[in-house]
Amino acid sequence: TIQMLEFISGELKGQLVSVLRRHKIMEIPFESFSRLCGMSVDSTRNPEIGSDGSFEIHNCQDLFDLWDWKEREFMNDTAKLRRFTRESCDTIDPDNLHAPHRELASRLRNIVCFRRGHDNLKNVIEQIARTPQILTHNGDISIVNQTAIQVLSEAYKCFEEIDVL
Repeated sequence: TIQMLEFISGELKGQLVSVLRRHKIMEIPFESFSRLCGMSVDSTRNPEIGSDGSFEIHNCQDLFDLWDWKEREFMNDTAKLRRFTRESCDTIDPDNLHAPHRELASRLRNIVCFRRGHDNLKNVIEQIARTPQILTHNGDISIVNQTAIQVLSEAYKCFEEIDVL
């Protein structure tokens, strides 16, 4: 049964990587990327499951949360079944489960953190560039500030070519 979960997790990871590559996650605007991932760097939440057992997946985090939820249900149900049948030959230890999709979830959290930091830096530079003390006499952004924004954009373009998944 652990092998089955690991296999399904590997398939989930493969399909998700395929979808994320098509979206070019390092090239799309940060807002679109953030909606696609739906990830907070440091929080885990329970999926929103309806009273009829239905659920909606809107982003990667929803999918990871749903997996975790269903995995816990599966582990609890198999433990109950084992107790009911009194079979101990096929014990399932959740600590032995290697779920490949979790590596992808961790990588996505790192990418979210990186993209959020870059977006924050870009916003700060743009705000500073637009402060009255920095503007030229006719209200335009000075050449120095334009260069800073351009250098940041060019540096980021280096990451667009890397397969971060």
